[in-house]
Amino acid sequence: MAHTKSSSRESRTQKIVLLLLPVFGVLALRVVTFIRHPFQPTAVRATNTEKVVDRDLAEQNAVVTEMKKHLLEATDAIKAGDFAKAKDHYNEFHNKWTTIEGDFKEKSLTNYQEMEEGMDKVNRNLISAATPDKDATLSGLQLLTRTLDAYTSSVVK
Repeated sequence: MAHTKSSSRESRTQKIVLLLLPVFGVLALRVVTFIRHPFQPTAVRATNTEKVVDRDLAEQNAVVTEMKKHLLEATDAIKAGDFAKAKDHYNEFHNKWTTIEGDFKEKSLTNYQEMEEGMDKVNRNLISAATPDKDATLSGLQLLTRTLDAYTSSVVK
């Protein structure tokens, strides 16, 4: 009889553990999500939404301007044969890109796809290549610059 009570208790414990497992899983996912994307209260509550939009566009324009600067520096470095310097500037460009990528995609899917195409070209021919391809990299950098110009003229006025 003692053996049956022990088995019954173990069975009940196993059932409880199996029932609680999904709860702990959901809690763990929420904690991970919160850690990766913490709640960020709005720093400034504007009553005029146009000012918020203008500020966002101004910030985005500043980022795009910095991105263009890094593309120009990378282009100059490639032309001079300084691939290490070109990689550094391209990486700076890419870091800036990640800050506006979502808005960029939302506002202009066509330009976003062209940006992805240009970045793939530069990654393939400069960043990942054992021996960088000067002409292909320049072509990718030019595509990125043209796309940023098109985006700026149509969206970020």
